[in-house]
Amino acid sequence: FRPSATSRKSSHGQTISGMAFLSGLFAFGRRRSSSTQVRAKGGWPQSFVSADAAQTLREVRWPEEWPYTEVDFSRQDESTDAGFYSQPRICTHVDDNFIATLTKHYGEVFPTYPNARILDICSSWISHYPTEKTWSHVSITGMNEYELQQNKQADDYSVRDLNENPKLPYD
Repeated sequence: FRPSATSRKSSHGQTISGMAFLSGLFAFGRRRSSSTQVRAKGGWPQSFVSADAAQTLREVRWPEEWPYTEVDFSRQDESTDAGFYSQPRICTHVDDNFIATLTKHYGEVFPTYPNARILDICSSWISHYPTEKTWSHVSITGMNEYELQQNKQADDYSVRDLNENPKLPYD
């Protein structure tokens, strides 16, 4: 992909980036209903996850039928996200151990793709990429311009509410 005309660089031409896509997936939107896990059929996901993450990944067990209802994916606040993201939130949305693990994983995988062009959606002020750049290009999109400007790892950014306009601004 290549950034479209809506992509931006900082006014000083410095590199800009955002939160890694996995982190974005965990932090996307606002808090979900706290009763989701209680209503899920068959005890999913707790009954399908062991205490050891490595063991869980080796022995993936899927429920026989979809365990959730539409209500499980509703938010406590169904208003648009624009107001929520209008103020910068310079915080992390996952714990330090998760960040360290993800950064380590990227540090092992990214060097095997030296010409990689990374698309980081739902970005923020921080990416969880390794300090040493072993990829070609990072384009990010997120909802708060100030947060995107603070991130120092990507090559360009685009401010976009993907709920309101789900088309990514890249060719």
